[in-house]
Amino acid sequence: HKKGVSMDKILLVVSDTELGDGSAIDDFIHDDLFCDFLNSYMIKRYNDIPVEIVFNGDTFDFIKVPYNGKHPRHVTSEVSLAKLNSIKKAHPKFFDALNKFLKDKTNSAVFVYGNHDLDIAFEAVQEKLRKVLGGNVIFPGFFYKQGKVRIEHGSQFDALYRVEGSPFTSYNGDKILNMPFANYIIFDYLIHLKKEYP
Repeated sequence: HKKGVSMDKILLVVSDTELGDGSAIDDFIHDDLFCDFLNSYMIKRYNDIPVEIVFNGDTFDFIKVPYNGKHPRHVTSEVSLAKLNSIKKAHPKFFDALNKFLKDKTNSAVFVYGNHDLDIAFEAVQEKLRKVLGGNVIFPGFFYKQGKVRIEHGSQFDALYRVEGSPFTSYNGDKILNMPFANYIIFDYLIHLKKEYP
């Protein structure tokens, strides 16, 4: 391709997969279907056009994954990394399929922040995902722009789920997530209802 001219790319946009810890309140039960979907783009290369999968927020359901049996209000990178390990352990097929997909160096994966996975804003979580997945992994923030296409989760347009300012704030000297108001409703009420009526 010529300088200043962008190359063709296939964009696959997936939203709200909400991978959890494998418990009764984990909403993602389609690991095999996801693997088949991703494999179909590895087999049929569409004349070698690069494929980019954009996870448009809420890829991981950090909100519903407990840390030491609880859902802490002050989420540090340590808490988020422990939750990511629980998610990875519950969904090895998902991570293996994505790792295999990214072995083709022309492919890439993009993770846009959503209201359930703001934890991916932590640099330590991004580093862990890059290490686990290999290949080209991008974390653009609350939206992703590719040519004339703008992709965003949409939670920033909802007063209950909006993050005001930075994804981070501080508490007692610790860097913690600046979680939206609705997360506390989920912690205090909805998780208990989900456990009772999965």
